Amino acid sequence: MAEQEAEQGMEEVLDYNEGEQGVEQMEAAADVGDAAQAEAGQAADSNAPAEQAAAQDKPADEAEAKEEQAKDAAPKSLDPMAQPPHGTEVYMANLAMDATDDHIRDFCEKMGPVYQLRIPKNPDGRNRGYGFVVYKTKAAAENAVQHLNAQELPDFPGRKVRVNESQVKNRLYMGNLPRSMTQHQLEAALKEELQGVEDIELMMDKENPELNRGFGFITFYNYACAEVARRKYTENERTLGGRPLTVTWAEPKKEEDTSKVKAIYVGNLPDTVTEEKLRDLFKAYGEVSNYSSSVSDCSSSSR
Repeated sequence: MAEQEAEQGMEEVLDYNEGEQGVEQMEAAADVGDAAQAEAGQAADSNAPAEQAAAQDKPADEAEAKEEQAKDAAPKSLDPMAQPPHGTEVYMANLAMDATDDHIRDFCEKMGPVYQLRIPKNPDGRNRGYGFVVYKTKAAAENAVQHLNAQELPDFPGRKVRVNESQVKNRLYMGNLPRSMTQHQLEAALKEELQGVEDIELMMDKENPELNRGFGFITFYNYACAEVARRKYTENERTLGGRPLTVTWAEPKKEEDTSKVKAIYVGNLPDTVTEEKLRDLFKAYGEVSNYSSSVSDCSSSSR
């Protein structure tokens, strides 16, 4: 029964992620796909300029690059709360392969103090054309994205680097929760044993507000705090209210494109509502160019 409800919760969270506005960004777009550029041309002569350019133009996925470089992250023994907050990491691509860590650090520190560099290397010691830079503050990371993108490293003219906000996870999905548990009870249970909890969102049942939907989301101060919590709840089976919990990374919510929406349907209106009242109500969201009413909701169609 518990497994069935856990599966149901996972299905519901997919609906939730797709149907509601998200917290997290997923707009790293095409540039994010440059994260493993060196693979194609490294088997041949590494000094050939044409092959170097071909290798650095090869598209790849930033998430895969991050997994590959996870072993180079800050030591797990560090206090997670001593590490920079979420939003301080940037992703760099199209780096000149001969650029050293010192070249990259000097370039990045123009925007603020750098906490950590993770620059993957080839067997010959040169970088693989991409890397991750963690700043000590969010402001410095934002400045880097704004001012360093499409700029050149001083010692490597003619090659413009790409700088984007890095896609770093700091949010967990928790499923198979007792349906009768309240927001306050969940917060008390989690904040007592977890570090860096910034927000807890318990999804409530719309048809029965006294019950939750069996799952929720926890947002942490940074990736390190979230990872400690994830390991704590997955490496040893944990229960809450007598139910085994399902804990995994929350998928970023997809943002809905409303730019093409030209008309909406409003139903279940009282008989006393007039066109003038509706126009007055909706004018705060834009100009109402047309209004159409029907005798009953049953005979109306979505517009």
